[in-house]
Amino acid sequence: MTTETNEQSTDLTSSTDSKPLRFYSTQQIALSCYLFGPWAGCWFTAQNHRFLKDAERAKTFAFYGFIAATILAFVVPFLPEKTPNVAVPLFYTAIIGMYSNKLFNDNPELKNADASLKTSNWKVLGLGVIFLAATLIAVFSAIIILDAAHLLPE
Repeated sequence: MTTETNEQSTDLTSSTDSKPLRFYSTQQIALSCYLFGPWAGCWFTAQNHRFLKDAERAKTFAFYGFIAATILAFVVPFLPEKTPNVAVPLFYTAIIGMYSNKLFNDNPELKNADASLKTSNWKVLGLGVIFLAATLIAVFSAIIILDAAHLLPE
């Protein structure tokens, strides 16, 4: 390892522990968003903001992403039946994917980061499954709430 890599790794450590901060690639974000839901994509993108030491933007992105995904859970039951099943995931994946791609390309710290600082695909898979479970719970909870209020179409 070169001195430059050691300096970079030390510079990218969080203040609470000595582990280097990790980033998520645009492919990891887009694929996890599509497979595991919008909460996963928003959270991984927020983590990239933390990697860039922009905690305020990370919190804002995570908050608005959570709100948007929750609203989406209540809107999906009202979509016409002819709406293709893939339309909604492609919609939010495209939005989050474009944002993360722009974030990645506009920040040399992400674009030129040492590949060893990229989060492992196994960790993305594990976190993604957790986000998928949370998304399914949210969608089914929304359906139950809407059904109990007699707001679902017959």
